[in-house]
Amino acid sequence: MKKLLIIDFFNLMHRAFHAYPHDFKTSKGIYTNAAFGFTNLLLTYLNKINPTHVVVAYEDDEEPTFRSTDYTNYKSNRTWAEDHPEEAELFYNQVPYALEVLQSLNIPYIKCNGYEADDVAGTLTKKAEKDTEVIILSNDQDLLQLVNSSNITVLRPARPPFVKEMIFNAKEVTKKFGFGPEKIPDYKGLRGDPSDNIPGVKGIGEKTATDLLKQFDSVEDIYKNIEKIDKKRTKTLLAENAENAVMSKKLAIIDTNCPIQYELKKYEVKDFDIKKAEKVFKKYEFTSLKKKLYSLFEKKENKSVSEGQCSLF
Repeated sequence: MKKLLIIDFFNLMHRAFHAYPHDFKTSKGIYTNAAFGFTNLLLTYLNKINPTHVVVAYEDDEEPTFRSTDYTNYKSNRTWAEDHPEEAELFYNQVPYALEVLQSLNIPYIKCNGYEADDVAGTLTKKAEKDTEVIILSNDQDLLQLVNSSNITVLRPARPPFVKEMIFNAKEVTKKFGFGPEKIPDYKGLRGDPSDNIPGVKGIGEKTATDLLKQFDSVEDIYKNIEKIDKKRTKTLLAENAENAVMSKKLAIIDTNCPIQYELKKYEVKDFDIKKAEKVFKKYEFTSLKKKLYSLFEKKENKSVSEGQCSLF
């Protein structure tokens, strides 16, 4: 069975940026903490998962999406770049470095104008799921709604010592939330999501939202049967925020039909060029990652290059 690894680019880049010291730099003064951390995760999971195919879901942070067009306040609370301009510059300067690593390994990255990386990942998953095992590498809980088939999982990388690695299938999603992956957008419709400035139903907390989704099939089903809700306060809150609930759910739904070409053949892992990769790793002084790099290449069809034969680092 083919095994497709989908990598959530900016999710892992932000994770790396905040995990490694900001003064992490080369001997020439090039700051590389995010690019280094991203590359470390990339090599770790390419070696661990050993996928037959890999592709990166990408997006343009500065480009408006259909969600921000429909709801102008969507993600408007994300003012990190404005509040911390020096940090933001440090981060975004490293995006080309990480993309250079991907290019050196012949790993394609895909974006779709007007859509987010989640939508790209969702579309790739939908197109691949019939005959391919799909693993999505990300910390983003929104992506858990895609785990609607036995061959689809979301892999949350570990962040020692605070967060353990976790593989989410439909069973694990249900165990965590109390309902299946298909109800993740409904949950956000009720609970909201402060990180994306999705309002939800003001006053509805985690427990109430979970209880409602155990009792009813969806946000729409809740409003269809609102008179069956026993708690007066809950019923009032829902009635007063009906428009927000429906809109919030809509914002949380990943679009699995964004207009991208699905070309599985181009995502094959077999065509890595070791010499090209070595030059990029030398440029950014990723010396401590060389063993992971060589380990990756030793698993491929061309095993002629070993660590002892290389002297670029």
